[in-house]
Amino acid sequence: MLREAPPLAESRVMNETLARNYRAALGRLSPVFTKAQNIPLGVLDNAYFSVQSGGASIQQAIKTAVNTLAEDGIRAAIYPSGRSMAIPEFTRMIVRTSVLQNTAELNFQRAQEYGSDLILISSHAGARPRCFPFQGRVYSMSGQHQKYPPFSSTSYGEPAGIFGINCGHYPTPFIEGLSREPDAEDRDPAKAAGKDNDAEYIKSQMQRYNERKIREWKRRVEALEEAGIDNTRARAKVREWQAEQRRFIGVFGRTRRYDRERVFSSGSGGGVLNLKAKGSIIDLNSFPKTLHEAEMSIRSLNYETGVIASRSGQVLYAVKGDKNSVALPVDLIKDNIVTHNHPRGICAFSIADIRAITVRDGYEMRAVTGDARFVSLAQGTGTLNKSIADEMKKDGLGGMALTASAKAQALKKYGLKATTQQIEKEMEDIVNAWFQANAAKFGYIFTRGNI
Repeated sequence: MLREAPPLAESRVMNETLARNYRAALGRLSPVFTKAQNIPLGVLDNAYFSVQSGGASIQQAIKTAVNTLAEDGIRAAIYPSGRSMAIPEFTRMIVRTSVLQNTAELNFQRAQEYGSDLILISSHAGARPRCFPFQGRVYSMSGQHQKYPPFSSTSYGEPAGIFGINCGHYPTPFIEGLSREPDAEDRDPAKAAGKDNDAEYIKSQMQRYNERKIREWKRRVEALEEAGIDNTRARAKVREWQAEQRRFIGVFGRTRRYDRERVFSSGSGGGVLNLKAKGSIIDLNSFPKTLHEAEMSIRSLNYETGVIASRSGQVLYAVKGDKNSVALPVDLIKDNIVTHNHPRGICAFSIADIRAITVRDGYEMRAVTGDARFVSLAQGTGTLNKSIADEMKKDGLGGMALTASAKAQALKKYGLKATTQQIEKEMEDIVNAWFQANAAKFGYIFTRGNI
């Protein structure tokens, strides 16, 4: 007999299920990371809950979580077995699987509230081998129904089985006599469309493989650039795999998933002002109150510290970073002054510095060094916009290109005995000369001197 189920928000069983599954999700997550990694599990919790509450789609939640973790410098999750998984793939797997498994459990409970023992498993073309035999069919959860087979006869509980890791299926309550009986088309949507399920599954796996190769070579590009090593071959491999993906998509008429080809920068590297990575916020009660005092305070530190000040020079925000980068909240940058120290002593802007100040219409970007020098880029007749950083990159003022130019100049001046400090001084001079030469073109005010 069909019962009237209570509204979802008032259902004790449904709310208990949500709480239980959340605790189960934490249990799955907690042992994955090594203690040394200090992974902020709250990031994954937030992703899980944002989807369950309807506040975000799975893709939106994954994107937010991956950005936060990867820009914290967290590149991989380490299992107790020693197996590692890149953060984007791991986060996608955890969030998607947790949400879908929770959805399945809630539907099991909802069916029981209706007084039904039956559930219908959804179906889609290209189902996995351990899912395909069970999709588009009705099952009895108790196993006592005379017409429908027991749910325990399915692959439920297996990692690659129905409702398992990365499974795209879900159950819905099936009400005998009211719900439509599934037919052959429900059980094999691919065949109904004139295709073969196994072939569609293989195509999906080929596409996933191409996506992994694109991500792999993009990560190599980033790693080589950070290490100051020529990454020309790695960039060529990225283009090669992207071309293969375009060919594959065109031949088989599939939908390209650009979100699965994306990699996320770790935010490391010299002189990088990373806007999204986390840092240790500094209590302003124990910090200098003016821009000049703040710069004198941070200039000699061996880790980067970022400061946001008003145009009148009043300190609004300060945060401690690491040796090579510091994080600042994007929303506070608009119309304000951003300053930070360069522990390596290079008194010049990186491309990332300029991108940081232009992302939210900042008024002025400054960098200071231990010997009390500063460099400043401020609005003049023009605004500080991303075209400045784009032009810097085109003119070779970053990565391998800048290092090579600086080494060449140092060799001319000092011969084979050129020191690292001399090469870095050449890098500084090259960048600052470029800013001086392009001031009229972009309408900014460029100055440098002593604090």
